[in-house]
Amino acid sequence: MRRDFENAARSAGLGANLSLVGYRADVLSIMKSVQLYVLPSLSEGTPVSLLEAMACGLPVVATRVGGIPELIEDGVNGLLVEPGDPFGLARAIEQVLRTWERIYGTLDSRARRHFRARRHRIEHFEMPTADHVERAAALGLAISVQPAFDALWGHPGGLYERRLGWERAAGMNPFRSLLERGLEVGVGSDSPITSLDPIAALAALEGHHDPAQRLSRAEAIRLHTIGSARLAHQEGKKGSLEPGAHADLAAYEVDPFEAGDLEGLRPVLTVSLGREVSAR
Repeated sequence: MRRDFENAARSAGLGANLSLVGYRADVLSIMKSVQLYVLPSLSEGTPVSLLEAMACGLPVVATRVGGIPELIEDGVNGLLVEPGDPFGLARAIEQVLRTWERIYGTLDSRARRHFRARRHRIEHFEMPTADHVERAAALGLAISVQPAFDALWGHPGGLYERRLGWERAAGMNPFRSLLERGLEVGVGSDSPITSLDPIAALAALEGHHDPAQRLSRAEAIRLHTIGSARLAHQEGKKGSLEPGAHADLAAYEVDPFEAGDLEGLRPVLTVSLGREVSAR
């Protein structure tokens, strides 16, 4: 399975935006860039990733399935919600946001600058209200988004409308609002839920179900390169080509900034750490 993921990543030209770290003994160092662990599974046994998150002292929001309630006592060492309940998940994330605000309120100006510089990150920030966006911006939080979710499920008649109703679904994944409020935003795929396809993600950012939330090509590419690197605190090594950075790149026959139609656009060359990993 790992080889399948690696091949898919290389052919899609993910470059600096994906790390398949495999087995690691230094879980603490991997978890350092994560500020909130969310596990919205519909079924589980005893998830190892949850045990690792707990060992690293991360705040946990998880569903009440499998062996998770044996590890997490709701309101004591984490928050539990029912599986398939997006509203409950949103309420739990709201509770975490309020906790961050209480911490932030106790800090002096110097400590607040340090807090904001850490770019504490929220994954799957899909259902924020305008108030959530404002509060996240005030805290200097970083936001990880998955544009393919909107492309697959966000348009009228899609999964989000059927499950949540259009009034709730219409405001989901407000990409432009996040940028205009000055939040740090990066892009991922959440593979294997959606495919490892950055070009499809660019098309999704440009074709949001709400025309007011659509991004330009340049904005979309920046989110998928520099934005993602900044979310992982790797902007000195990844996300752009400059002296001293990792030689991670994908080359195309047609410039992605100028291509009229992104359909079928695939890299002819993929390089990772200066080594050719895919060519056609």
